[in-house]
This record gives sequence, C-alpha cells and structure tokens, in this order.
Amino acid sequence: MTCHGPSALGGGLFPRLAGQQASYIKTQLLAWQAGTRKGDVDGMMASVANKLTAAEVDALANYFANLK
Repeated sequence: MTCHGPSALGGGLFPRLAGQQASYIKTQLLAWQAGTRKGDVDGMMASVANKLTAAEVDALANYFANLK
C-alpha cells in the first residue's frame, strides 16, 4: 500500500490495483514469483511477491479486486 497508495489507486510509477480483476492480479503476482515478470525498480515487487504464500496471493488478488 505504500507504493500503490492507501486506496491502491496507483500514481507515478505504480499502477492502480483497486478494481483490477482478481485473476489478473494473481497472474501478475505469480509471474513476479516465477521471475517471468521484471522491470520494477530494484526488484521490489519480486521481493514482496516471493514472501507470499499461495493463500496470501489469492487473498490479495480478491482484496484488490473488490476495492472500488
């Protein structure tokens, strides 16, 4: 939430997460974990994603998808 904003609306270099489809968010988090998605500053997202369990990925994807 620090990077994507308190309401997950994004800004600057950080994309909006609120209201994105859960399947999209999950796919992106899994790509960060697998190392198939790159391009963020200092590998920040990979570092965060690699700490998440499968259940946490699902929970985050659903949480952000339901934010309006």
